[in-house]
Formats: sequence, C-alpha cells, structure tokens
Amino acid sequence: MRWNLQYFFLFPPPSTANVCDILARPAQNLSQWNRLPQSETSKAEKIIKTLYRYLIKNNKKFILSDHEKKWGLERSVSDFIAGMTDKFAIDLYNKIK
Repeated sequence: MRWNLQYFFLFPPPSTANVCDILARPAQNLSQWNRLPQSETSKAEKIIKTLYRYLIKNNKKFILSDHEKKWGLERSVSDFIAGMTDKFAIDLYNKIK
C-alpha cells in the first residue's frame, strides 16, 4: 500500500489497536458536552468497540469488497459504524453479544 505523504500527517494509516480508541472518542466527547453520566459513556464505548471487533472478523456480510479494497478493512469498518443510526447499532450489538 502506498501512502501520499501530503496526507500522511492528517490521516496516518490506522492500526487495529488505535481504531477502537478513535471510534470511542465521540462517546467521550458526548459526555463532556452533554454532561452524561460516566456509566452512559462507558456503555457507548463498549458498544462501539464490540461492533468494531465483530465487524473486523465478520466483514463479508456488511462491508462491500470494493470499498475494502480501496480504503482497507479498518477504514471500511470505521465508516460503516460511523454511518449507523443509534437504533441499528444497538440492535446489532444486542444481536451479536
């Protein structure tokens, strides 16, 4: 895979280890802005991380192969999760746990 150095510092290549943390950031920021209890933030982080790990292992059912080839598996899964509605994410989480 070749990286364009112009964008490297803005969008460094993701690793599986830090993608979960990146995906969980909106949940952390949400609690700061809306003053949600920490327990709610923890639930959101758990759901996002669980969905990410599940979709990395079971991506063929949810991720288009063209998108995966172009952007990579981690990015494709991250985009898929980012596009989920709350209801879909919670329903999928309840189905897989």
